[in-house]
Amino acid sequence: MIQLTKSIIRYEIAIIKLEKIAVENLTESNGAATISRLIEIRLKSSFAPVINWKAYIEWITNQVFENKLPENSSGSFFTAMTDIDNFISGLSLEDESEELYNFATELFKKEIY
Repeated sequence: MIQLTKSIIRYEIAIIKLEKIAVENLTESNGAATISRLIEIRLKSSFAPVINWKAYIEWITNQVFENKLPENSSGSFFTAMTDIDNFISGLSLEDESEELYNFATELFKKEIY
């Protein structure tokens, strides 16, 4: 298991920022390219070795080609990619110190929202 540090949290938030840009640029005609870009970005994550890649690829493929909800909808692809609760659970921040948890949530809010 990866030991979370402030630098890893900063790095993972930078990954999410790149994913956010890729999703913001998603159009009807660039779905396959967006999927490739998201995989390329996610491969740079500190957690890449432990990602369930089959599930991740299925999920983003479904989101790109099937989820037609507006960007600001609670069920949209964009919302899922930028959701703080997904970030917290994905990094198991609830198991970390209060200081690290607070650092991560404040930085996420500042950088992603």
